[in-house]
Amino acid sequence: METKAYYDDFEPYCLWETKETYDILKIYLQGFQMEHIKIEKKPNGEIIISGERPYSYSGGSSNRIKRFSKDIRVSPKEYDLSELDVKFEGLYLCITMPKKAKANPIFVEQIISLKHRCRKAHSEIAKKSKAIKVLVAVSLGMALGVFLAFKYSKKYSYEETID
Repeated sequence: METKAYYDDFEPYCLWETKETYDILKIYLQGFQMEHIKIEKKPNGEIIISGERPYSYSGGSSNRIKRFSKDIRVSPKEYDLSELDVKFEGLYLCITMPKKAKANPIFVEQIISLKHRCRKAHSEIAKKSKAIKVLVAVSLGMALGVFLAFKYSKKYSYEETID
């Protein structure tokens, strides 16, 4: 005769420790071992930690299973999820999540300043380019006017000398 397993679901106690270059999620899991734990990482920053282990209590049945599932969401922009470190420290499952390097604020300000200077220079070049185009058009117009005036003034002066 097959015995039916009974599941006792529970919500584990969690604690966050924040450090400068990494954060640690500590999950209290008394009686659990690493082989009872499963961790799934998803590209959107969701981390699913689940586990189950058999247990019995005095005077009770031995076909009971204690289980949990914990979903946490972290920013993949803030943490390097490919570098998670998972280990037990006493009764706590510790998940260390390294933070991605942040841009130096001084460097960011320099880039923004350079970007504004480039836009300003481009704007000034565009204005000068427009002015040069107008100057070239006016010069060509004047040259054409001088050429036509010279050509027709010779023609009229030649006809006057023949008469």
